[in-house]
Amino acid sequence: MNTNKIRKWARWATVGAVSLGLIGVSFIPAQAATKYVANQKTLASFSVSATGLTTLQRSQVKRAVEANTYAEKFICTGIRYFEQAMSVNMIVRKQAKAACDYAKELNPELSTWYQSKPTEARSYAGKVLMTIKTDAEKADLLPAGYVKIEVLTET
Repeated sequence: MNTNKIRKWARWATVGAVSLGLIGVSFIPAQAATKYVANQKTLASFSVSATGLTTLQRSQVKRAVEANTYAEKFICTGIRYFEQAMSVNMIVRKQAKAACDYAKELNPELSTWYQSKPTEARSYAGKVLMTIKTDAEKADLLPAGYVKIEVLTET
């Protein structure tokens, strides 16, 4: 074997040994074991190239933030139809960013994340999906009528 191949093999062996060692002693960050209740809502459709929130969309974000007072994570996903050009991807990402920025403005304690994704469902194209995650233990403190959609384990 040449020297470069030996070095590459040694690096992979080291990474593998460290990974197995960490798994063997169950070194998993505490946050990774937290269970969340996820609530999802979509905002009203955006106009083709708009990246700012309308009054209706602002009220929808505000209602979502107010209805989920114990929420910790707020994920905004801009959705584009899969056949659309990648330039549309940037627009829907900016729309998602606008929604998350407004949610963070309303509740500075929220951890926010925005992204964009393609879909084959035309009805979702041009919308922003908000995923609101609340610690499952705190979710029990939510007011009557709150609907738990699904308990997820954070990975």
